[in-house]
Amino acid sequence: MRRSVLLLERPEWAPARKIVDEMIAAGYTYAEIVEQVEKSGKAPSRLNVSTLQRYHRLRYQRVSLAIQRAKEQTEAALRVLRESGDVTAGEIIRARLMEAFVANQHKLAEADPVKVGWLQVQYESLAQQRAELDHKNRELELKVQQMQEKAEKAKRSIDEQLDQVKTLDEETKRKIREEVYGISAA
Repeated sequence: MRRSVLLLERPEWAPARKIVDEMIAAGYTYAEIVEQVEKSGKAPSRLNVSTLQRYHRLRYQRVSLAIQRAKEQTEAALRVLRESGDVTAGEIIRARLMEAFVANQHKLAEADPVKVGWLQVQYESLAQQRAELDHKNRELELKVQQMQEKAEKAKRSIDEQLDQVKTLDEETKRKIREEVYGISAA
């Protein structure tokens, strides 16, 4: 088995291997690839489907699996970021993705450039979405702070207005604050 796969790795097979690699990446069937290699006349000997299948499995499926895992991790990371909006979770996810990238870098060196480009686009998309989430998080924190300041200002205003009414005792003022305005004594 290994001998047949090595056949495609030999230097004299380089022109045919280029056709094989491009057609595998484009999704052609093994029979179509064998037919095209034979038509091209670039193969030094006959290529059969079983040799091509083993070549594809050994060379491409490992890379495809690594890319699929990276895709799944990216999608999981995006879900976590969307659900939590937590900066800490985003930092953890970024670190995990970098670990996975470094661990699979040697596998990605052999990868189809189209698939690697897709992975890069996904990574850049994740980085952009994280930046957008960070920006939205800062906006929300600012809005929360502004709302707290407005609430405190409204509470002071109500307290001042109630204090101006001399006929109300403290218990009645407390009930008005709590029941009418929803302000509890802190």
